[in-house]
Amino acid sequence: MSYRYWFITPHVECAIHSLSEHIVIEKGTIEFEQNEMIVTVGNERFSYNYE
Repeated sequence: MSYRYWFITPHVECAIHSLSEHIVIEKGTIEFEQNEMIVTVGNERFSYNYE
């Protein structure tokens, strides 16, 4: 059986390609900083504070 996972935020909705050591999303990147997560998809960049 094959599963498909999605990464969804208020600004981004895309397929997750890998849930290994790093999360790999379709056409983008996720960076985990000390106090925020930065999501880049195409030319757009969104940051989400952990608090």
